Amino acid sequence: MLVAYAAQRGIFTPALRIAAAGLLGLAAVGAGEALRRGLATKGSPNLLVAALVTAAGAATLYAASWAAYSLYNFIPLELAAGLLAAVSLGLLVLSLLHGQALGLLAVAAAYLVPVVSGGAHWANGPLDAYILLILVTGFAATGLRGWGWVGALTLAGGWIWGLSRDFIPFDQVGVSLLAVTAAVLALAAVVLARRRAVDASDKPRLLAALPPADIVASSLLVLITWFHSGATAPIYAAATTAALALTVAAGVRLRRLTPAWLAAPAAIAVLANAAPERAA
Repeated sequence: MLVAYAAQRGIFTPALRIAAAGLLGLAAVGAGEALRRGLATKGSPNLLVAALVTAAGAATLYAASWAAYSLYNFIPLELAAGLLAAVSLGLLVLSLLHGQALGLLAVAAAYLVPVVSGGAHWANGPLDAYILLILVTGFAATGLRGWGWVGALTLAGGWIWGLSRDFIPFDQVGVSLLAVTAAVLALAAVVLARRRAVDASDKPRLLAALPPADIVASSLLVLITWFHSGATAPIYAAATTAALALTVAAGVRLRRLTPAWLAAPAAIAVLANAAPERAA
């Protein structure tokens, strides 16, 4: 009642509300870390509660950043997007301490940042760089902790964004970078997890399925690029196909893929040549 009365009387100004929400979010993140270390429970950490409090703090910071832009116009779109990205990627780093559930939330929130901040206002270069950053951090968490579900969500989100870059608007450079980077990082994550012997804590089959799934997903992206009307689209598609084939060869060498998966990039060239008038 006191808070409602203060808001009605104008004591809680919009600037004060945003500042209070930011402080509350930071306090919640700090409290989550204290709970994780057992500082607030006399040496007996409650990991589930710690993760929930940390996630609530991140959600509060996320909402405060967006409200500062969309509701009150305190900050420009570029700064709002940067704050949203910082919160999401920071949450992904914290997930290395709190567990995979927080990692899943962080990856999902990071992929949604361009959507809620107005994807039409993002230039191709910054958007591609941001998605690549999510791929790097998501697959890094996958390799360091052996988190198959985080890797699967990172792969799925990257594929959806790559598909969007294949259409609205067509970004041949971005599609090529996303396709190759995702394939290389998925393979590297599995190799890292195996060498660190951490995949036993998760579903080994899901982790092992990431490289072949990524090769197929990346091949589908490149196949779409082949049939765009741009004069340089087939050139980028051919170069990306070759890079995917080299990635499969590396996976075979590292015993994370079988030679049969070379059929995915090979099928791209076969299907493209079946309709040369469209690829020209």
